[in-house]
Amino acid sequence: MLEEMRVYTMERIKERRDFCSKWRHNYGHLIKKRFDEYKKDGVEWSVHWNGEGGCEVKKRRLQYTVNLKKKQCSCRGWQLSGIPYAHACCAIWHDEGDLDDYVSKWFHPQTFLKAYKFALQPINGPHEWKRSGLEPILPPLARKMSGRPKTTRKKLKGEPKTKGGHLSRASNINTCSLCKKEGHNKRRCPFKASGSVKEPTIEKNKGKQPSMEKSRGKRSAMDKNKGKQPANEKEKVPMRETGSSKPIRIRKPSIKGYGLLTNLKTGQRTWHGLTSNRGITIGGPSSNNPPPLRKRKASKANVRS
Repeated sequence: MLEEMRVYTMERIKERRDFCSKWRHNYGHLIKKRFDEYKKDGVEWSVHWNGEGGCEVKKRRLQYTVNLKKKQCSCRGWQLSGIPYAHACCAIWHDEGDLDDYVSKWFHPQTFLKAYKFALQPINGPHEWKRSGLEPILPPLARKMSGRPKTTRKKLKGEPKTKGGHLSRASNINTCSLCKKEGHNKRRCPFKASGSVKEPTIEKNKGKQPSMEKSRGKRSAMDKNKGKQPANEKEKVPMRETGSSKPIRIRKPSIKGYGLLTNLKTGQRTWHGLTSNRGITIGGPSSNNPPPLRKRKASKANVRS
């Protein structure tokens, strides 16, 4: 790697020297591009000269002072960049001077070439090097770096970013499955709203055999209903005598409360509220002495230690 860097630096010095020799002005191409923008802006300014190198430059409500002898402008753009700003260009034109003479010396080709004054000299290959007799320098030992290792590779400068390992669909063109045209899908198809194109229907499970699980489920349902009376053979619901088709609604008597109930037809008494209803005959216990309730077994959580 070091050998490649040395060769690259040697060639770069030579290329920069050739680049400086192609300059047509007293400064480089990038400086010329910026200088041309300042010249274009300096046409709109007006100058008021004092006769000794100082002047006022105005443009509507804006006003600055320029001193050509000191190469200064009150906007400080000339001092910071080293290139005459729009205000200075207007004052130099009024003084009939050359704009290139007022550019800073740091942009001249003589200053540029000083950075590439010394060139790298070519050397022989390793087979011509002198042997020192010392042990060769080995690379450092590989050690495990702290933190979690990265699994994603480093992307190039112009490579688009992806989320979740999938490319974005921003550049893809949608195609409608109804009208076969690009730019929309079947949800926003203009022909679908007018009714000229109909969405094709797909018959589910066409040509497929039923799976064993579904068939087993049907058989189990048939076994459950086996032996039951069909709905058509059930007892008929009494209809109204007026001739209406609505059946008579028979309400079951609701039993509410807690106590001893007596059936008037049979004379049987029933104690309501127990875990299991037990019939009590007429000679059985009275309401004052109800049958004993079943006691629940005490669980471990309710037993006090």
